[in-house]
Formats: sequence, C-alpha cells, structure tokens
Amino acid sequence: MRIQLAAGLTALCVASCASAATIDIRDCPLDTLVFVDPWVAGSEFTVTRVGANREWQCEAGVTPPDDSCRGPYGDLVLEGMFKQYGSSKPEAMSAVWSVIDGVPCCGWNVEKGTASASTADGFTWFGKADAPLLKDMPWLTIESDYGEDFGNPLVAATCELR
Repeated sequence: MRIQLAAGLTALCVASCASAATIDIRDCPLDTLVFVDPWVAGSEFTVTRVGANREWQCEAGVTPPDDSCRGPYGDLVLEGMFKQYGSSKPEAMSAVWSVIDGVPCCGWNVEKGTASASTADGFTWFGKADAPLLKDMPWLTIESDYGEDFGNPLVAATCELR
C-alpha cells in the first residue's frame, strides 16, 4: 500500500511540476500577477484588479484597431496590495501606467489606495475574463518616476492560475 501511494504521489508531483514548468508568465492576465522586489525579501505587490481609460486618435471615419490610428493613450491601473517587507502589513496601492502622445511617451506612477485615474471619464475596471495579458504590455517591471513608489523596481515574478 505504501509503495503504491508513494508511486501515486510521485506521479502526481511529476505531472504538476511538469505543467508548472511550462507556464510562461507573459501569458498571465494582469490581475493575477505578483511583482516582487528582488533586493528585499518578502517585498511584493499582488495585483487584485485592473482597469483602464484608453483612447485612440484616428482619421475621420476610421476606427481602431486600424493601422492608421495612433494609440491607445490613457491610463492602465493595476490595483492591489503591497508589502514592503515580509513582516509588513499589506497596504492598498495602485500602479498607473500612463501613455500620452508626446515625449517621453509613458511611465509609471504609484499611488496609495485606489488610483485617482479611476475617476476619469471613460475609465472601466476589467472583468476577470477580460484583463489584458502581460505579453501585450511593453513592460515587465514597475518603476515609478513620479510621486510615491515601491522603493525599488518590482519585477513580474508569479501569477495565480485560474
């Protein structure tokens, strides 16, 4: 009995370990990501929901995603819980990726609580099935240039499977 149980557990572990090894973090929806600080043990930002207000600039009569349209412009908000250290109490934070038609085009801003961008016209929170994937973003890290920040750049490290 013990040999059969051990063999069954070994087979289960091999099957689950093999499937976990084939997961590409770029295929993860943004609302399942955990970003970590590689320099501070236990520092992490766990995304709980994602929202955006996006607009395109198109010629008259043309609608996105036509190649002649420019954009999208606006804010992408990652709202979640941030722990500065492993022993810290998590606090609500929002990381906002803003894109404008200018130079520099884009950058991160980190805010405590729910991002103020969520009150802008046209802002919507994505449903669990609609959150964009990490591979569709031009970034893998969060590093704020303005206002609050996480201390060090945070790197997308894990995601929760649905």
